[in-house]
Amino acid sequence: MGSYKPLKQSYNNDDLNQLQWVLDTVWFIFQTRYPHRDTANDDQVKACLRRKLFVYAGAGLNDLEALETNLINSIPREYDLAQQIEV
Repeated sequence: MGSYKPLKQSYNNDDLNQLQWVLDTVWFIFQTRYPHRDTANDDQVKACLRRKLFVYAGAGLNDLEALETNLINSIPREYDLAQQIEV
């Protein structure tokens, strides 16, 4: 009897380009929504958003609009107070 290990999700270049487009769009919205944020944390925040994006995509969300909406909604409304996004 063997154990089940899910296959690692793989993406082709078109998929990766579309996911990058979603990330860029959400990042622009984030920057606009929080202009007074601590920009020293931008790389960390963007990396967290990228990880969440791949989690959502790997969970079967294929609609780009749904990916974008879920990623935007994952950012706390009070981000300026919380100053962190958890995966």
